[in-house]
Amino acid sequence: MFVWQEVDEVTVTQVEAKMHNTHNKHLGRVCALRFLPSAALASAALASAAWAARGAEDAPGPVVASERQEVEEVVVTDTPIEANIPTIDLIQATYEARAEGGRLYRRGQYEAALPFLLAAARKGFKWEQARVSFLYQQGYGTEQDVEAAVGWLGVAARGETTPAIRKRFKDIWGRIPEEHKPHFKAVIDEYEKRYGNEANRTVCKNRMEMFTEDIKKRIFECDFVDADLHIGIIRPFRF
Repeated sequence: MFVWQEVDEVTVTQVEAKMHNTHNKHLGRVCALRFLPSAALASAALASAAWAARGAEDAPGPVVASERQEVEEVVVTDTPIEANIPTIDLIQATYEARAEGGRLYRRGQYEAALPFLLAAARKGFKWEQARVSFLYQQGYGTEQDVEAAVGWLGVAARGETTPAIRKRFKDIWGRIPEEHKPHFKAVIDEYEKRYGNEANRTVCKNRMEMFTEDIKKRIFECDFVDADLHIGIIRPFRF
């Protein structure tokens, strides 16, 4: 069952201030979609006890359901120029949140990283969606949450994505009992409706980048469709 919980909102100004002081406490809570455990979820939790964990750092481990813990989150908000077109402030703040979240994630500061990763994940950035899924799956920086873990990974795996994300989702999806798959598909559909690329005017692409005459590297990037409409946007390095 899907329910809404109203919590405090964080503005773009607060997000930008947070970028310069990562030692502050989280900026507050935002309006977030919460999922209450269902009978199917409870059964899935029992079945998930037998799921084997992988050894790699980002490999899926056992996913267990629990009561949802309130997570302090960073949200990027702004008034669009016109219907659904994000402003330069919203785009820039999302880039900053993505960079800060990645930096904290790589340092193992998962609780601090989660609000920033969520801010970018909600705009359709798939690496951040996959990382958020991993944190909820493992219970790093927050309580374990099976629906959030599957929902975020499911939306990250849809459409243009990376082989690693698609493989990880396929692995987890194959472990879910058949009778519970319709429930989790509905969760993923809801996540895509709210946090997919189409809903947020973002696009993700795989491309080849030439580093030297002999070295090419495949790059996967997500960006706002309307980013080039604005002058002066700075794209921080994504960790």
